Amino acid sequence: MKLSTVTQEILADLLGAVQSIDPASGDRLARVLPVAAGTVSVHLLGLVTDLSSELSGVLPAGRVEVRLVSAESPELVYVAAEPLPAAPDDGEQARVTLRLPVALKERAERAAEDAGVSLNSWIVNQLTDGLRSRPRESGRRLRGFGKA
Repeated sequence: MKLSTVTQEILADLLGAVQSIDPASGDRLARVLPVAAGTVSVHLLGLVTDLSSELSGVLPAGRVEVRLVSAESPELVYVAAEPLPAAPDDGEQARVTLRLPVALKERAERAAEDAGVSLNSWIVNQLTDGLRSRPRESGRRLRGFGKA
């Protein structure tokens, strides 16, 4: 997908709509659109990034990344989840009673079956993965294009 192509199509459609209503306004808009093209491209890239985050959130494993081949061509790439390491077994075990909504338990059972492990092992692996030390995200997103 080329962002400039999509941007130009959006701006051309906008210009056509305005010119069909008021040709004078369309002429004024035509002078502004070249300046707006960069902003529209950045917003489109932000949309693609948001969509990749939403896709990642519903995937059972892995994530979708946006990779910029150039400022013109973002690519969506599926990155498979790394296999979980075996949960450390220090020889001691603790018993926990866990109350879950039925629907959540059924989803966990299906996920464990898909992974080829018991529900208990799957839960231990999920906890181990969830508690693994990771760099913190600041909550800020970088938008725009960088030049090397």
